Amino acid sequence: LVNSVWGFLSEDSTSIVVNNNRIRDMKEDGIELKSSTSSSISGNSIRSCDNDAINLFDSSNVTIKDNTLANNDWGIYSNDVISVVVSNNTIRDMKEDGVQLKSAVLSSIIGNSIINCEGGVLLEGGLDTKIVNNTVNGNDGGGIIITASDEILIAGNMLDSNNGPGISLCVEMQEFHFNFEGAYGPGGANNELIDNVITASINAAQIHIGEGCVATVLKGN
Repeated sequence: LVNSVWGFLSEDSTSIVVNNNRIRDMKEDGIELKSSTSSSISGNSIRSCDNDAINLFDSSNVTIKDNTLANNDWGIYSNDVISVVVSNNTIRDMKEDGVQLKSAVLSSIIGNSIINCEGGVLLEGGLDTKIVNNTVNGNDGGGIIITASDEILIAGNMLDSNNGPGISLCVEMQEFHFNFEGAYGPGGANNELIDNVITASINAAQIHIGEGCVATVLKGN
């Protein structure tokens, strides 16, 4: 699928399977699902789209795995999602974040490689979500940034040479980076950082815990 507006667009759908496609040079998103449930996006190659490689909105029980995403604006972008699993994707050279989840509940970001993007992983307004065993290297806006989120497990991640904090927890997004506008309000409680390996963060702390965060557990980092 080459040189159109969207590669694949679906609204109000159930049990959609988008597997093993090659998508490039789209004016909008490579793959976009709106109000989708019980769907799968896997094994796709998505390159050089002017917006998101993969975009989810108002969706639940969606798996995004084993995709190769390169040279798009965002890698994986989602808003208002429940039970989304982002796993084993290779994401590199994004103009914005490799993975950005807003208002994500009961979701997981597991085993991804996120390299040389504007930002690594950004979670805003998350609840009971896991960020586990990812490799996050060489990103310009920090490695894993969590804001206004509660009950987040960040464990077993490898972060190296990110320009900004390796891992940052903050209640308001403005606290971390001037490019991030707005915030989701109260949050920053009962988060855990366990067994992460963080090296060579540039111009920032390896781990940053911002004002207003409460009941944060740091163990074995």
